[in-house]
Amino acid sequence: MSAMQRLARVLCSDLDEIGEEGAAGIAEQIKEAQVGELVDSMKRIKAKTGLKKVVSALTKNFILKEAADLLNMDFLSLSSL
Repeated sequence: MSAMQRLARVLCSDLDEIGEEGAAGIAEQIKEAQVGELVDSMKRIKAKTGLKKVVSALTKNFILKEAADLLNMDFLSLSSL
């Protein structure tokens, strides 16, 4: 709930105005844009270097994992070890 309220404030609104469903939809659009940016960058690096595996030291790496999955790259999360 707090994250939804913060997101609404970023839009110069409040949660009552955009609603929880609206906030969730906006958050999904932001996530998709972030994944798209990563996919574009990772695709260029993969083409240049032949990279096949992504290793993440992040604790919240679901966006990076989704990008790696879309590029059929192996993914290793160091925080899971």
